[in-house]
Amino acid sequence: ALSTVLGWSLYGTRCFEYLFGTKASVGYKIIFVIVVVIGATLKLSLVWDIADTLNGFMAIPNLIALLALSGVVIKLTRDYFADTKKLAAEH
Repeated sequence: ALSTVLGWSLYGTRCFEYLFGTKASVGYKIIFVIVVVIGATLKLSLVWDIADTLNGFMAIPNLIALLALSGVVIKLTRDYFADTKKLAAEH
């Protein structure tokens, strides 16, 4: 568990630095430590419920992006299969 917490801390810090800059990552690190301490003291069932809810929330931006890019995916898929048929007809 310790290596997982350390790994996610580093991963989150790097992502936060990419989005907001190196100086802003200090605030992320402080919040991360506070959340780890709180999570370690709560009932396990509550921690799992919170984790499940937050993981569910991560689906929202993914579904929005999926809808926004669906036209591009359809176009690229049609182009791919048209090229595949053209290559097969040539051979």
